[in-house]
Amino acid sequence: MIAAGVPTGVGDPLAGLVAVPESKTVLAVRLGQLESVVPHHGIPCYADVEEAAAVLAKLSERTHWLEAGEGGRPDLSGIDLATATRLVGEYLSAHPGGGWLSRKDSEDLLACFGIRLTRRRFGDRELLIRGQVDDVFGPVVVVGLGIDGALLDDRSTGLGPLSTTDAEALVDSLYASKALFGGSNALDRAALAELLLRTDRIMELVPEVVDVDLDPVLVSREGATAGAVRILVRQRPWTDHHLRRL
Repeated sequence: MIAAGVPTGVGDPLAGLVAVPESKTVLAVRLGQLESVVPHHGIPCYADVEEAAAVLAKLSERTHWLEAGEGGRPDLSGIDLATATRLVGEYLSAHPGGGWLSRKDSEDLLACFGIRLTRRRFGDRELLIRGQVDDVFGPVVVVGLGIDGALLDDRSTGLGPLSTTDAEALVDSLYASKALFGGSNALDRAALAELLLRTDRIMELVPEVVDVDLDPVLVSREGATAGAVRILVRQRPWTDHHLRRL
């Protein structure tokens, strides 16, 4: 809430404004005040209404963020890390310089993390997911519309490792999110978020994987999976790439 007033010869309308309970967020505006912001009985008092409104909006945004929490990192079923590690190790033994895995090896590695390719069905919506290891920021995960996304620049990006809340926020950050995941014909938002988590988990558990390109990602009302995949691997020093190099 914002309480505003203009001092006159009769008095100051804000003089009677006193501290309120912590459960209430109140800002004051005294038009004509020389200072940008001053305390008034424990309440921030601004000289400009727009500045006070902007601060209130930020406080509201932070409240929602705190209520959402960081979210947990779920135990994802169907992960065969031993097979995934062996597959990548065999490739790098034969190709020390790294490279793109074959189609079969890419599909096998994806299956080790519970993702199996399917063909497009009527009603599927094409999106894309890409996970890449950045030299500075570490694992980065991108989700967006397919061909339409390239034209509309409808993509959202997050830094790994992703929590459940992070993955859901990436999906919700798409401009087309309400159209895709709202209404009576809503696509499976939870399945897409889980696909993001599984893509992120590949790069976390197999650090030699530096690029996972799922394009297209096929999302329907009943689930989400990949239609095609490319995976790039290379020898990496054994370091924790979640420690950002700033």
